Amino acid sequence: MLRDEVAKWLEAKNNITNVKPVGLSLLGKKWQGAVYTCGGERRYYLIGTRPIHKQTCYKLLDVSFGGIVPMRYDWFIGGYFEEKEDYLSDRITHPFGNHWLLIPWIIKGEPNSIIDEYEDEKYTRMCIDVETF
Repeated sequence: MLRDEVAKWLEAKNNITNVKPVGLSLLGKKWQGAVYTCGGERRYYLIGTRPIHKQTCYKLLDVSFGGIVPMRYDWFIGGYFEEKEDYLSDRITHPFGNHWLLIPWIIKGEPNSIIDEYEDEKYTRMCIDVETF
């Protein structure tokens, strides 16, 4: 499966550990990819076009073992790649084409910080189901 290919590709990268294939779902749409640790921080690399929700952060719910376990932190889209006509030049860097990164909002020394703490208009929180394989 694609998620296994992503995990294998990430395992070959420097400074990336604890790689596991995952599937995520949000509002009926599903993505495959992998969860990994980089710099002591858990991240998700997901294949496909990113969800586009302005002023939105995400709450992750781990559904891997039949239960629903909310994960700490607000999560946000920390980066993405979308194919263009000259995509072939990017094939080495982005072998899976369109993808996006889901990263936790963590401020060192402030473990309970929330992403919109100082915003006048609060973000919408959407739940994403995460299944680890």
